[in-house]
Amino acid sequence: MKITTPKEMKDDLAQLVETAVNQFEEQIKIARKGFNYYHLVIIGELSEDICKKITELYINAGWKACCRTSSDIGEQAGLTSLILERL
Repeated sequence: MKITTPKEMKDDLAQLVETAVNQFEEQIKIARKGFNYYHLVIIGELSEDICKKITELYINAGWKACCRTSSDIGEQAGLTSLILERL
């Protein structure tokens, strides 16, 4: 019997960022296009590193962006939000 080690349970940061961005992009596709402000939410609490990478990607794309988790703002854990504003 093979026992899984903690090293084998390490997340692939790039893959998690891509998965989260894909979820946010699906919401953007169905959003009305004329707004200056968007607040998108996905189920699952992402790590601080992933939120930082997501924020960087959207800033580089021309948005004012903020990614944060529900527990970051003192709410029950389990959600991640992305706030986008047109510059």
